[in-house]
Amino acid sequence: MLEKSEFGKYLFRLRKAAGLSQEKLAEKVGVHINTISQWENGVYIPKTAKLKRLAEALNTTEAELLNGPVNQEFEVKIVMG
Repeated sequence: MLEKSEFGKYLFRLRKAAGLSQEKLAEKVGVHINTISQWENGVYIPKTAKLKRLAEALNTTEAELLNGPVNQEFEVKIVMG
């Protein structure tokens, strides 16, 4: 699970990628614009009910919101002895 500050940064990137203002996202989720700001600034992480609506508004999953992107790349090196 992402730390609050990392969650906020990730939420900000997702919101920007979706082309949404904080105000528009707040409308879609059913929260005050200040709540979006607090989430993005790492003050709070949304509760379960709001997390679901947030994921829907950003076209992602709750798991991805909480854990970060699922399509991370890893480099594997095989060392032959």
